[in-house]
Amino acid sequence: MSEIPRTYPSWLKGEFKSVQKEYTEPTKLLADDGTLLSPGWARHMVFDYDRTKSTPTMRRKEWDFYQISDGRYMIQISFANISIGGYASAALVDLRNPKKNKKLAAGTITAPTALFLGGKDKYVLPPKGDVPNHVKLEIKGIGKATFDVLTEEHKRTIYFKSGNVECHFEMDIPDGLENITTVLPFKDHPKSYFMTTKQNCMPCSGTYKWGDKVYKFSKDDTFCCLDWGRVNTPYKLRRMDGQLYTDETEESYCVWRTFFSEKTSICTYQVDLFQLRADGTWDRDYEEHRERAWSAEELTAFLTDAGFEAIKITGDLTARAPKDTEDRWIVRCRRPLN
Repeated sequence: MSEIPRTYPSWLKGEFKSVQKEYTEPTKLLADDGTLLSPGWARHMVFDYDRTKSTPTMRRKEWDFYQISDGRYMIQISFANISIGGYASAALVDLRNPKKNKKLAAGTITAPTALFLGGKDKYVLPPKGDVPNHVKLEIKGIGKATFDVLTEEHKRTIYFKSGNVECHFEMDIPDGLENITTVLPFKDHPKSYFMTTKQNCMPCSGTYKWGDKVYKFSKDDTFCCLDWGRVNTPYKLRRMDGQLYTDETEESYCVWRTFFSEKTSICTYQVDLFQLRADGTWDRDYEEHRERAWSAEELTAFLTDAGFEAIKITGDLTARAPKDTEDRWIVRCRRPLN
């Protein structure tokens, strides 16, 4: 493969000196005006996150994502709140049968999802995911779901129910289990940042019940891990050019438009959200998202430059090579400890 021209400096080649900072003590994340104070990383969630100081409030995005697998089946339980709306979902995937359902991703058996509009001040997640806490959310919107997570010192339990799907899982949190929490700043945007916590390799047991069918998982061979990335493909983003999407409830209406630029390889999403007020008038909020279309060669070059090995890109939720008309890729890779 020929080398991809880079538009960024390579730290492996000495062109850029890493300025990453590890935090080991509790530290304040945001100033009172929302300015990021503590970019860097930690082995535990030591950052004091106050969501009320994250501005602008309609650009605040928070989520929990759990992936559970025994090598044959995979469960993905997730909740997301992106201020203008969100969802709760629990997907069941057969990793050995990539036969594509016409309405679902390859290998997916079922994926009940409850959507909601307007999430700025409702369905709030805890500020720290790796310390004892309890969150129970009753999602009511386009579909209904219960999302209940109890985190204790040495275990975490997850309960999800939507329609004819009900699942319950318990995972161990071993003594001294580290995670990786990163806080990434954005150049010239002091109030913009991306913070994420990944906690891997937790032995897990439980059941996923779909109608009369029950899938059982044992701690002997099942783990809860978050260790791979999911990418929208250039094909999908180009296909979205000029599209218009709408969603509505009795109290809200959302419309978004998409545009793709071949010159910049960027897909722009323009989102308008209308929410009904108590006096019968409507509030209107607007935000714009941009997503870059990266080729498989570029992604491989980026990961190689960052020191990753055994890089493999496959189709969506399958082990086969991606097709030209694939909407999503799965990226798997690993980085040596030394």
